[in-house]
Amino acid sequence: MALLELALAAGLMQATTTVSPQGLGLQLDVPKEWKPVQRKGTMQLLLPPNLGGGRIEIFSANFKKEPETWQAIEAAMAAQLKREVVRQWQEELLGVPLLLTHTRWTAGEAGQAALSGLLYAWTPRKMLFRLQTSEAGFPDAVVAWRQALSTLRTSDGRLPVAEDPGKPWDPEELQKPATPVPRTRLEPSKTGKRPVELAPVTVEAIVAGRSAQLRIPTGWIAEKSGDFEWRLRHPDLPFPIQVGVYSTLDSPAPERTLLRASSESLAAFARVDRRDEPRPDANKAGALVRQVWRFGQGDAGPLWTLEAVGSKDRLYWLAVARGEGVLSNATQKLIASLLQSMSLEPANP
Repeated sequence: MALLELALAAGLMQATTTVSPQGLGLQLDVPKEWKPVQRKGTMQLLLPPNLGGGRIEIFSANFKKEPETWQAIEAAMAAQLKREVVRQWQEELLGVPLLLTHTRWTAGEAGQAALSGLLYAWTPRKMLFRLQTSEAGFPDAVVAWRQALSTLRTSDGRLPVAEDPGKPWDPEELQKPATPVPRTRLEPSKTGKRPVELAPVTVEAIVAGRSAQLRIPTGWIAEKSGDFEWRLRHPDLPFPIQVGVYSTLDSPAPERTLLRASSESLAAFARVDRRDEPRPDANKAGALVRQVWRFGQGDAGPLWTLEAVGSKDRLYWLAVARGEGVLSNATQKLIASLLQSMSLEPANP
C-alpha cells in the first residue's frame, strides 16, 4: 500500500505541463487542466470551476525601487479600483523576496479575490503574477498556485539574486555563473532496507470510521483537543504540538492538507525571512514526512511556524506548531525527533 500511495502521488505530480512565460527566463509546472494562453507579453492560465473559474496572469514588470514602494503602488491601485487590501506581506522564492498583496471586492453580488506577487530579483524584467478568482474558490486556488510555484526555476539553472535599488543593472554581471537551482523532489530518499521502528507510546484514534493508533516516542504526552486532534506535550517543550489524524479515504491527499495548513499560517506573518522545506523522507516508522518551517516577523516580533505531514499507506498525521521569539536549536531538534518517530498505524493491520 505504501508503494501504491507513492505511485499515486507521483501520478498526480506527472499530470502537469511545463510553461515558460515569455521573456522572463523562468519555467514552472502547472496542472494540465489549467489552459495556458500566451498573448503579447502576458501568459494567462485559465483555472477550472473547482478553483473559482478565474485566471492567473504572468507578465514582466520593470521596477527598481524599494519593496515598500511597490507595495504602496499595489495599495494605491487597489484603492483606485475600490478594492479592499486584505493584507500585504513578503516571502522568499528562489532565494529572493516575493512581494505579495491580497485584495477582495464585490462584482455585482459575487465576491471576488486576488493575489498578486512580484519576484524581487535583480533583473530588468521581474516576474509579476496576478491570481483572480471567486472569493469562494480563492483559498483552494491559492493552495494550487503555491504548489505550482514550488516548481519555479530559471531556464538556465542559475539562482537569481535579490534586487538592489542602488546597484545598476549590469548585463555582463547578470550572466555570471551562479549556483544551480535546487529542484524540489517529492519522492523519499533511498533508505535501503532500514527496518521499521514503531514508536512505543500508543494513542488510540478513530480515522475514517476505523480504529487506528498514533504512535509517539517516549517522553511525549497526548491530550485530546478534538474529535481527531491531540496536543502533544513534552517536559522540555514550553508549548504543545497540535496533531490531527487523517485518511485519504475521506480526506484530501497529504500534500494538499500540508499546503492548505502552510498557506493558512502565513496570515500570522508580517514578513517571512526564511522558509525551510527539507526533502521528503521516510522516518524511523516508515512514514513519509514532508515539512515546512517559516521564520520571520509577526505583529509582536520574531515568529516561527511549522507544518508537517507523515503519511503511511492511506493514513497520515498533520503536525502544526508556532511560537514567538527565536527558536532554539535544542527545541528544534526535539521537535525533529518527534517527526522522525511519529506514525499513524491501523489498529488491526
